[in-house]
Amino acid sequence: MVPADTNLKSDVFVRTIVGRNVVRVSVVSPTLEGNGASTEPSLSDNASRVAFTSAATNFSFADTNSALDVFAADLCLASMVTYCTAGTTVHGCVPSITG
Repeated sequence: MVPADTNLKSDVFVRTIVGRNVVRVSVVSPTLEGNGASTEPSLSDNASRVAFTSAATNFSFADTNSALDVFAADLCLASMVTYCTAGTTVHGCVPSITG
């Protein structure tokens, strides 16, 4: 869907309303793709953030368990943060975002 998508893994994309551009959000930077699949996107009500699960272990240096984790991309700031690392909660991680 985007020219730089060469990781051969499932990724999370959004399509902008203005300009109708397709943007891959499951990346750390334009040159650092995930080394695992990213799935289950959840878009915030105002479309400024998207949460998703990922098996990628290179999104966070603290990710050492090789399990699915939840991340959120801030589309306005072009940044990504870890919201939940599997094994740190009793109920597991679910990609859900509000606001």
